[in-house]
Amino acid sequence: MSAFVIKVKTDNTGTSSNDQFTLPGNSSYSYNFDVDWGDGSPVETINTGSSWTHTFTGGAGTYSISITENVAGGFPAINFNNGGDKAKLLEIEQWGTNRWDTFNSAFYGCSNLTFTAADYATANTGGVTSFFLAFAACQFASFPLIDTSGGQDFSLAWINDPLTSFPAIDTSSALTLRRAWKGCSLLTSFPAISTSTVTDFYESWQNSGLTSFPLIDTSAGTTFRGCWQNTNLTECAQLDFTTMNNGVNAFAGVTLSTESYDAILANSFANNVNNNVTFHGGNSKYASKGQAVRDVLTTSPRNWTITDGGFDSEFSYGGIVPQLLLRRRRLFGGLVI
Repeated sequence: MSAFVIKVKTDNTGTSSNDQFTLPGNSSYSYNFDVDWGDGSPVETINTGSSWTHTFTGGAGTYSISITENVAGGFPAINFNNGGDKAKLLEIEQWGTNRWDTFNSAFYGCSNLTFTAADYATANTGGVTSFFLAFAACQFASFPLIDTSGGQDFSLAWINDPLTSFPAIDTSSALTLRRAWKGCSLLTSFPAISTSTVTDFYESWQNSGLTSFPLIDTSAGTTFRGCWQNTNLTECAQLDFTTMNNGVNAFAGVTLSTESYDAILANSFANNVNNNVTFHGGNSKYASKGQAVRDVLTTSPRNWTITDGGFDSEFSYGGIVPQLLLRRRRLFGGLVI
């Protein structure tokens, strides 16, 4: 077995003394591991408790701590949870063969964390189902492509991180992406991840810096509340909104092109059979292709509530002038006013 190795700086702000570091476990799990604290003291075997504080023989400083399982799953979780010595953690230097069972709140609030480990591709993280708050409120700009194939809950996983890019992680088992990338204001584009099992897109990319968005599978999605609210999108791929029952503030604060918004109305909503849905299209305007579907949706028995920028009387498809302009021509002898 190879060790999970982290680097810490003991005199950064924390709850332990400036010559100490508290390694936080998760009280819901059992532990059986060896830890080399990196200061020349004897390797320590730990099989009780859920939080362990070490006083470094060399005093305050920077140390690499190596954690090695004694049994598979002997160090199943770490849990900074926005507290304790979160600011003392500097790096993940090596993932090793350690079998992770959860990343729930694992590195939440670790504002000095960076990834220098070169073995991320073989990190034993495939059994992790919860990435809830896993890397929230960190300060790294990029994220390693670790195995996330077992992940079901990615809620708030990277919320408010200054990500400038994001890899195509495996989200084929995901059920919720609730607020996963909310507030990532430097994230302008996004990969086409697998989302065929995701039902919850609640505020997934709200307040991010998105200027483009890929065609992902949203066919199972029921809630898109605030999903792309206050982003910089002007175009949106033709996503499948067939099962949507909540679109409150979905595109609030966004101005999609007329053609893009028209296509959402005409194509994406045409097969949605849900009644009494609320949907926000932001400041986007629709034209002739979207109007027919919109008119059906907003009247009985459908009774949708749709908020948007209204009809775009200046838009035309391939030279075909909208009905409103045709009416004006008829009324004013061909003169468009």
